[in-house]
Amino acid sequence: MPTTSPTDARPQGNRAGKTGPVAANQDDPISVPQKLGFKPGMVCSVLDVPNGFRHGLPATSAAEPELILAFATDRASLGRVAARALDLYGVGGRLWFAYPKKGGPIRSDLDRDHGWEPLTQAGLLPVTQVALDGTWSALRFRLREEVPTLTRKGG
Repeated sequence: MPTTSPTDARPQGNRAGKTGPVAANQDDPISVPQKLGFKPGMVCSVLDVPNGFRHGLPATSAAEPELILAFATDRASLGRVAARALDLYGVGGRLWFAYPKKGGPIRSDLDRDHGWEPLTQAGLLPVTQVALDGTWSALRFRLREEVPTLTRKGG
C-alpha cells in the first residue's frame, strides 16, 4: 500500500501540471485568487499586470467587477491606475492594489504605510495585506463607511 506524507496532500497548483489557480510561490500552496477572496463565478478585472506575473483570476471587461486587482510599481503609476480602478469599483466589491515588496527586485516609493493618497483622499482605507509572491504584496481597500471599526492585529 502506498504511503503519503503530509506534503503530498497539499495543493500543488500548476507546479504539478494541473490546471487551476496558480500558487503564489513554490513554498506557498495558497493561490493568489484564494488570498484575494475570489469565489467561483465572481466577475474580476485585473489592471496593469506586470509581464510574467500569473494571477490566476478570470479577468473580464465588466462595467462593475466584484474583484479588482490593480498593479502599481510606484506613486506615479498608482495615480494612473487608481483612477481607472475607482471608476470600476462598486460598494461591497473587493479592491486590491499590488505593489512591490520592500527589499525586492523592484524599487518603489510605495509601501504598506506610505504613498496611498490617491485612495485615502477618495475615502478608502487599507484593511488587509497579503503577499502575492516574492516580489508583490497587495493591500485591500474599502470605503471608510464600509469599515465598522478601525483595529490593528497585535497592536
